[in-house]
Amino acid sequence: MNILLTNDDGIDAQGLNCLYNALKPNHNVYIIAPKENKSGTSQSINMYRKLLFEQKSENVFAIDGTPSDCIIAYYTGDFIKEKIDLVLSGINRGPNLGTDILYSGTCGAARQASLYGIKAFALSVEGIYGMQNEKDELNYNGICKFIVNNLEKLIAMCPGDCFLNINAPSQDKFNGVKYCSLCKRKYHDTTETVEISGEKYIQFVGESSVETSGNDDNDGKCVNDGYISISCLKVEPECCNSNLLNPEEFIL
Repeated sequence: MNILLTNDDGIDAQGLNCLYNALKPNHNVYIIAPKENKSGTSQSINMYRKLLFEQKSENVFAIDGTPSDCIIAYYTGDFIKEKIDLVLSGINRGPNLGTDILYSGTCGAARQASLYGIKAFALSVEGIYGMQNEKDELNYNGICKFIVNNLEKLIAMCPGDCFLNINAPSQDKFNGVKYCSLCKRKYHDTTETVEISGEKYIQFVGESSVETSGNDDNDGKCVNDGYISISCLKVEPECCNSNLLNPEEFIL
């Protein structure tokens, strides 16, 4: 199988390389990943600047852009000749649960691949929220093993107009697998104003707590209870038609 890996943590991220090493013995695996960390970029793309492109080794490429830029570069470019069967985005350092999905570059890349008709999974490992210290390692081995052992089953679950969002605790073994609804996440991050060389800047301050709520089957609770969560997400937005007025009531 021809598999393309990307992420939003950057080309040197531990989760990406753990997944690459786990898959390459039995698959033809490529990497196109951001040159640097692009967390929180959602599905944003660069339209008006040239993106630095570097081949790191055979089948491994870095781009100075977002995760979605990486998928677009494959699909519209010609430097990978094989047709990609599956895109795996991750393994993200930290969760992408519920409303995290709106901001996640990991999920943005999976959604971009799905828009091109390519099967795609977004993969994340739960850890301490806001953890920025690279010395604080997460355990990616458990989810890597799960993906390798269940790849065909997961592909069969992924329809053409959806992608799978998969989260797991940072551990070797799990209590099981659950199909989950999406939780709601309330963030307590703040910003601060800083002055540098006479100019003022707004600076994001992370590493704060998150409140998670939702139904009994929500993905946040599932992962917190030691399970792997799987949510099948629609690629294209859908209209909400409740509480709409009769169009004839508008004043023109």
